[in-house]
Amino acid sequence: MNFTRVIFLVFIFISSGCPNYEDEFSGTYLEDTTLTTFSGEARSIELFRFGDNVQGLVRYFQKGGDPFEREARCVWTKSAPFSEDGFSLPLVSSRERIDIKATFKSEDRIEFSFISDSGNSLNKTPFIKGSDTPNQECVTIEDTLLSANFDFDGNRFDPNVFEFSNPVFVLMWLGVNVIQQDTLLTFAKTQKKGPWVRIADSHATADKRGLKGVLHFFLPPPDESALTVSGDTRYSIGHPIVVEDEKGDDGNFTLEISTERIIASAIQKGVRPGISPEGSNYFGKAVLFVEGKLDELSPALQRQFKNTTDVDTDQHFYIIEIYSRNDDIKEIRFDPKNDVSLNVLITESYLNQNELQLPRLVPLRL
Repeated sequence: MNFTRVIFLVFIFISSGCPNYEDEFSGTYLEDTTLTTFSGEARSIELFRFGDNVQGLVRYFQKGGDPFEREARCVWTKSAPFSEDGFSLPLVSSRERIDIKATFKSEDRIEFSFISDSGNSLNKTPFIKGSDTPNQECVTIEDTLLSANFDFDGNRFDPNVFEFSNPVFVLMWLGVNVIQQDTLLTFAKTQKKGPWVRIADSHATADKRGLKGVLHFFLPPPDESALTVSGDTRYSIGHPIVVEDEKGDDGNFTLEISTERIIASAIQKGVRPGISPEGSNYFGKAVLFVEGKLDELSPALQRQFKNTTDVDTDQHFYIIEIYSRNDDIKEIRFDPKNDVSLNVLITESYLNQNELQLPRLVPLRL
């Protein structure tokens, strides 16, 4: 529990006069996993009631086995006024903005509705009380600060090749879901848009053919849908790219890769003589996110890693050097210094592609 959380708890303790949060409403509530609507990714909510106020801690769990065995992440809600008739808990994180509405159904049952900031509401979900004492332990993964470096001589398209008008920088998270049917394994590509920003004139050349300068950005952990299971944890590969936005809508950006071109990336087509592994034809840098520890990934996956001796296995975000055969990563090399800068270069390699073919890391190897 961080320092600001301690301040909140002390403040509520003093202002409400309530001796502790162990009343009949506080406790650990578990999602009812017996329902046919259960998706396999369980949630639990720790409720802390302090007099006239309440706060929650939402836990998300990975699929498989005991639905509440492998915690993926946890997020604190903001405090809110408490009422036995129901209450609403605002949850605001770098991944999501959700309003959690609660209605007591019985002494040990609460119905929660999760409403996103876009107004979309999931089904009302019953939660069953599993413990009278809520657990306040929560280890969160903080956003990391990275830099996209455009500042290279010749970082521009040749005349008559391409001229952009609405360039957008975006970090794309790519994953692979493994689907098993009997003895057959199939792989489904997943992708999720991360932070994005429109390229200002200060980072574009006057003729709209080149990029310049350095763009700093905070990178939160990827969305659940972009995470790939491996060993005892999950991972995702993040690619910084610049896209020509056909719509040019200042209020929003939705990547339509079938019509919108990738004009710059940290991945380049080619080989590095004496360095690139045999069979590879692309190289460059990317972000590897690991939800747990690096050495919790499957041994088969770790065999593709190089230079891991002095790497901190518990830092979650890694700037990696990758070598791939088209969009299949063959080798990953780590930098023990973990330089936070990624060189993003103008490229023609992806101009004519109608699907996202940036390198991915397949979780299973023979």
